[in-house]
Amino acid sequence: MKILKVIPRQSIGRIKIGMNREEVYSILGMPKKQETIEWIGDYHIEYDNDKVVFIEVPNSIADTHFVLFNGVDLFGTEAKLLVKYISEYGKYDETDEELGYSYSFKTLGIGLWRPSIFEYEMINSEEFQELDEENQLDEIQNLYFESVCVFQENYYD
Repeated sequence: MKILKVIPRQSIGRIKIGMNREEVYSILGMPKKQETIEWIGDYHIEYDNDKVVFIEVPNSIADTHFVLFNGVDLFGTEAKLLVKYISEYGKYDETDEELGYSYSFKTLGIGLWRPSIFEYEMINSEEFQELDEENQLDEIQNLYFESVCVFQENYYD
């Protein structure tokens, strides 16, 4: 397993905020089509004036990489615990309409997202128990975040 370090407002692995396209392509290879927002391998990258302003990776990268913030596995830590941990370093936007699904730590330049809110306490709920096994397994995946990103200052302003 490889390690991808998430450094607030700076980088995920070797891809850094502020890099130009050529630098990104020399590391990840060429995308199928050059656009403002590109998927290259496991990376989702957004550019402004040909400079990286946003980097995101999905939890599927956890099959081959540990994605770490200050030594904590971002895809292997329960969402509720992860938010609490990262909150020790910076505050998340409490006014976010998607709160629970997404957390934007603007002072850190880190974001987290999951498609559905699920907590361990919900396992015993009648609604969860009525789901078939496949749907239960899908819901349990939402205990964790599906993607993590870093972004430049003022990205969400």
